[in-house]
Amino acid sequence: MTHLIATSVSRPEEHHPPIISAEKLKQLYTLMVRLSSCEQKRKGARGKRRALYFGVACEVAAVIDLRSGDAVATLASQHIGQLACDESSINGTDEKTTATGWSVLEDGSRERLAIAAGVALAYRIQHQDNVVIAFASLREIARAVDSVRLAQQQSLPIIYLEKVGTNVRKSGPTPHHLPTIPVDHGDGVAVYRVAHEAIDKARRGAGPTLIQCIENDSHEARNRLKSQRADPIAYMEHYLRKQNIWSDELRR
Repeated sequence: MTHLIATSVSRPEEHHPPIISAEKLKQLYTLMVRLSSCEQKRKGARGKRRALYFGVACEVAAVIDLRSGDAVATLASQHIGQLACDESSINGTDEKTTATGWSVLEDGSRERLAIAAGVALAYRIQHQDNVVIAFASLREIARAVDSVRLAQQQSLPIIYLEKVGTNVRKSGPTPHHLPTIPVDHGDGVAVYRVAHEAIDKARRGAGPTLIQCIENDSHEARNRLKSQRADPIAYMEHYLRKQNIWSDELRR
């Protein structure tokens, strides 16, 4: 069975009305560049840089619409809580809280997803409309059967993001039945669209969603915008030009 992967660019003859404002697209691009700059600075400070597991497109697009009180469970290699790379963007001296008020849960723990589900359950009990974004690997999702089942049974406001490589083949049934949306991991606009919908669904009390960030190696992807696809930021620039909202001010 062929799975459709969400992308931001359709066939040339098709036209779809924009669903993302120009200002939001500019913000998405700016934060992608900023996170990439953060990683480059760490490379200079620590030597060899470890590449982002999810990449700047997935990391930024998934959290850009979070509100005060929301939470993100990150992997050890992620630094999305410091997108601004600037002390003025952090509330007070707490580096676990962003300027917009959403918090970064403790990373590196084998119980991250259980902790994330616990936070989401607290939101539900307190009748809050906050959400939890949980970045996870394939193995973590498979191991966290109990917490994922709890999220499903209680319709918890949690969105899982799972990185899926083209060389990974799932065998047998999945240990969960989460509503799943596959998306091209290098397409920030596509990730934003599905994340926005999943977050809105969670805030309405309609339960969790699994977003699979897939390294798209399909024939279509290989033959469309090859150079831009290799670089999510360059691809985003291309998209902004297509929408006639690019300016050199953004680059500066």
